[in-house]
Amino acid sequence: MRKLVSLLLLSVSLLLSADLTPEEIAADKALIKDEKAKLETAKIQAAEAKATIEAAQKRLAAAEKIIKKEEIALPAKDGGEIVFTTHAELGYVKTTGNTDTSSGSLDFMQKAEWGKNTVQLDIDYLYGEEDGVENNNKLIVLLDYDYKFAKHISFDYLTGYKDDKFSGFDY
Repeated sequence: MRKLVSLLLLSVSLLLSADLTPEEIAADKALIKDEKAKLETAKIQAAEAKATIEAAQKRLAAAEKIIKKEEIALPAKDGGEIVFTTHAELGYVKTTGNTDTSSGSLDFMQKAEWGKNTVQLDIDYLYGEEDGVENNNKLIVLLDYDYKFAKHISFDYLTGYKDDKFSGFDY
């Protein structure tokens, strides 16, 4: 753009300052025409680049919505459907030799979520024997209800049962 303005000013000043030959005038006009063509080409390239950038920004916004799960309907939050999550572990160990030991364990968790509500049941059980004599017997059952009022504020109600035969505490 500056070149074009410079050439125009140069052409005008040359026309005013001296008589130009027809060949010089033709050369100046050709130079100006060439600079105008370059300017038009640059404008077209800029418009194409802007369109490409806008399309990329739209694709980026769509991808960010998917990442934020704004377009994916989560049943627990949007549809009122109940979403269940379950985790269970079962273990058994038996050893023989100088002492015969056996132990078993169960760890179970079931969670149900819908809307702002969550209910979770936890069961932990451990039983053990050594030489036929019970040495471990523990049961924990917890039921937890949670209602989210806001992101960091919720109501929680927890109830449960604990029994550990060898702990010395009455629950």
